[in-house]
Amino acid sequence: MRRYFSDLIGNDTLCARLGAELEEGRLSHAYLIVGPPGSGKHTLARCLAAALACEARETADAVPCGKCAACQSILADRDPDVISISRGERMTLGVEQLREMMEELYIAPNWHEDKIYIIEDAQTMTAQAQNALLIALEEPPPHVRFFLLCTDPDAMLETVRSRAQMLRMAYILPEQMRDWLCRHDRRVAALAESNPEEFAAITLTADGSIGAALGLLDARRRKPVMARREQAEQLLRLFTARHTPTEVLAAIHALPQKRDEAAALLNLAALGARDLLAIKRAPECRLCFYINRETVQTMAEQISVAALLRLQDAIAAAQTALERNANLRITWLTFAQSTGLL
Repeated sequence: MRRYFSDLIGNDTLCARLGAELEEGRLSHAYLIVGPPGSGKHTLARCLAAALACEARETADAVPCGKCAACQSILADRDPDVISISRGERMTLGVEQLREMMEELYIAPNWHEDKIYIIEDAQTMTAQAQNALLIALEEPPPHVRFFLLCTDPDAMLETVRSRAQMLRMAYILPEQMRDWLCRHDRRVAALAESNPEEFAAITLTADGSIGAALGLLDARRRKPVMARREQAEQLLRLFTARHTPTEVLAAIHALPQKRDEAAALLNLAALGARDLLAIKRAPECRLCFYINRETVQTMAEQISVAALLRLQDAIAAAQTALERNANLRITWLTFAQSTGLL
């Protein structure tokens, strides 16, 4: 049975759909590829481009084959007919960055039947840039296709969204991520075997993003993340045992006093609180923060549902306070009081 886009994991339904459209010649001239950073948007765009140009498309067991000259040049990002447009260091993607594309739109491809434009961070396009793109989307030359990579489609004009088929990247489960990472890197397999708990923490923290997981495989980048996870666990453990006010104050004063670190800690604590509440109601639920199910079950037995709901409300209030630039020490003390720790 022919396989399509085998480099893309966790998106079997999407791959089957696009494979059928490719075989039947029904691929759209424009796709809006939606997903969080690291979810595989670039991989899908490159695989689609390679599949269209693949020299072995009619006979290969896997499409794109990844072996022909066309596949290798496209997948290695060195093909003149696959053009990436990015905002670079700018906050937005402006119309001036689309001008060159518009000027060359009607020039025939160099090597392949299709000329493909991959527009990165499409949600950052200014209204002027989107309106300029709209002209190309409405009446594109027959040899041109557009792949718009986007994290937030609601930030784009409805007129643009309506002229591109939307492809949503699926959430990649930790076990799928583990299998893919271990197959593609021996060092990853070694880490998974030598330190399975730390490797499990990587796949959970990545939150469905292969890109994030690959970044966390760097020990220097992983160290502060693992430290924040431990700090979040310590914070949550305050709610499962009796502590004197002095002990609680000492723990609260040890919490981060930098805004970005505090926000990251609260995000992890929110996931941990979600696990504690979920496991009380559905013992077999998928965990988002904790690695050891027995640990979270034991902790959940020591705290009531009402207390967990208060904890979730307090975390949300603290996150809102940080967004409003509130004083961090006051925010942490308010958090402790609203949860009943003080």
